[in-house]
Amino acid sequence: MSAAAAQIRTEELSTDLIAKVCSDALRADVGEERHAEKKIANACGCGLRTARNWLDRQNGPDDLYAFRLIRSKHFPHFTAAWLSLAGIEPGVDPRLAHAMSAAFEAFQQFGGRGGAHADKSMVNQLDEPEGWRG
Repeated sequence: MSAAAAQIRTEELSTDLIAKVCSDALRADVGEERHAEKKIANACGCGLRTARNWLDRQNGPDDLYAFRLIRSKHFPHFTAAWLSLAGIEPGVDPRLAHAMSAAFEAFQQFGGRGGAHADKSMVNQLDEPEGWRG
């Protein structure tokens, strides 16, 4: 699901889409475990009903619970999906991801046209992340 989530434009993100992506990822992590809700709830401190809602695609975790799930390191599919929704592929240096994302946004603003059609001032607006060159 992370590859599909990475192809979603920012304007297309919705609470329903986030709930679906998170649910699919959590199900991939817990499978058909008998106590799936309990495993999720114990990892992030939410209630059992909240965890069930996530699995049932009623809604997705808010940022606090998402960070707790990611930091628990027991939910690799969820972590990958959350990063993909943020436009970051797992294993990529976040500074590089930021620079690539800014360049892609600039590219999209010109309708996919580059070269002579690109505005040179747009390139100057792409700040290089601090510490990028070492």
